[in-house]
Amino acid sequence: MKPCTLLAVDDEIENIESIKRALRREARLTILGTTHPQEALEIFQTEKIHILITDQRMPELSGTELLREVVSISPDTVRIILTAYTDVQEILDAINMGHVYSYIIKPWNPEEVRTVVQQARLFYRLRDENRLLTEELKQKNKLLTKKNEELERFNELKTKFMVVASHELRTPATIITSALELLSEQKSDFKPEHQKILQNSLNGVRRLNEIIESFFESGNWNRPQAGIQLAPIDLKLLLIQVVVDLKHFFENRKVELGLNLENDLMVVGDRRKLYLVFENLLSNALKYTPDMGKVVVSAHKNEQNVSVIIRDTGIGIPVEELENIFDTFYQLENVRYHHTSRHEFMGGGTGLGLSMCRGIIQAHQGKIWAESDGENRGSAFYVTLPLYQPEVSTNNS
Repeated sequence: MKPCTLLAVDDEIENIESIKRALRREARLTILGTTHPQEALEIFQTEKIHILITDQRMPELSGTELLREVVSISPDTVRIILTAYTDVQEILDAINMGHVYSYIIKPWNPEEVRTVVQQARLFYRLRDENRLLTEELKQKNKLLTKKNEELERFNELKTKFMVVASHELRTPATIITSALELLSEQKSDFKPEHQKILQNSLNGVRRLNEIIESFFESGNWNRPQAGIQLAPIDLKLLLIQVVVDLKHFFENRKVELGLNLENDLMVVGDRRKLYLVFENLLSNALKYTPDMGKVVVSAHKNEQNVSVIIRDTGIGIPVEELENIFDTFYQLENVRYHHTSRHEFMGGGTGLGLSMCRGIIQAHQGKIWAESDGENRGSAFYVTLPLYQPEVSTNNS
């Protein structure tokens, strides 16, 4: 128990002494006493009183009147009153009004006094600790609110940077690309070694254009519904198109590509944006699956949604990273493996692809998430989109 000071107030000194005897073995308890209620109020001006025990019937002030005064002087003091059976209802009323913590009925026995005081000490300590914890929580909430505001400002600046940077980079990149393509039309006039330099330069600037575009797309997808052009889409045909466009990369890597698609997977969406999502997810599955591995694309529908699953036998994702992988600029792979490529094993990227995918899918009122049993145990990416309901669209129009 922490140190505690108790003040006993009774117009009969013997009652005060009786209380002191009952509590003489209480550890770290200091007991003060007075026979005058007015003197008790003066003691509160100079002493920190944790517990007050007062008699109810006294000539100067009644116990309940004294306690009402104490509430305004020292609201934290735990207040206990001594009373006869005839005054119990009045004391209960005082308890209900918050003036009194507990009461002891005369004649009391020492054990009863000890029990009530021990409970009062515990009550004071718990209330004090709760107040400290509440204050600490308030301070931490203020700090968290401040940090969240700073994070929001940072994210806003980051988005602005990506949009501005992509716009500013587009023009010089376009000029360089056009010049290199023009030179490429005349490459037959160049020496073989110069032709190789030209082709490498052209490949590099095309990759640069892809990165700039990913910056632009990622910046836009922080704004819901940005640039979406909605129309009914058969997701099965869209997925087949993505697979056809990437098939030769899978063949080069000797990664088996499987399809399991239901018919009539109709959704409402932006075909180009959804193509970007599934092209990115399928490219990632290839990039993080070793040669001779396997990737399976499956899709099915229920009464409300179309679900697409892209499952691979690749390097997997640590469980604690499953949410982080959708953060902007997040890179899962170890930096010592990083090299720029969209389809080579462990080829690095900008860290914008999955963030862009999440933005696009959320803008389509869908959901995207990843599941994995851990490192080197494969991964599965799930996308759900609302099923197109022609009759609903007709009724709404």
